[in-house]
Amino acid sequence: MPSILSFSIPWSVSNGDSKRKAAVEDYTAEAIRDRTVNDLADRLEAQIEASFSGGTIEPARVTVVLKNGKQFSKQVDHPSGSPEKPFSPDDVRRKLENCNSGKP
Repeated sequence: MPSILSFSIPWSVSNGDSKRKAAVEDYTAEAIRDRTVNDLADRLEAQIEASFSGGTIEPARVTVVLKNGKQFSKQVDHPSGSPEKPFSPDDVRRKLENCNSGKP
């Protein structure tokens, strides 16, 4: 049985990293059992960054800490689809087609 945590930030980040996309079919009862995605999600921790408050679409930062302590970070201030970085007509079409594909 899927848990409420299946649609958490760690799970969604793991899904996107594993599949290089996030589509409607990735959020089904069957899809959330993907062992690769769940194993990675179990190793992730989400934290709220206090300095990111105030906007309607917040920036996001991902930091990877390796077992040896080395860290890598990537920050996105304006995600795709935000007013500052709107979807192209092709992006909108792809998203609409995916959402209306009939796949659960």
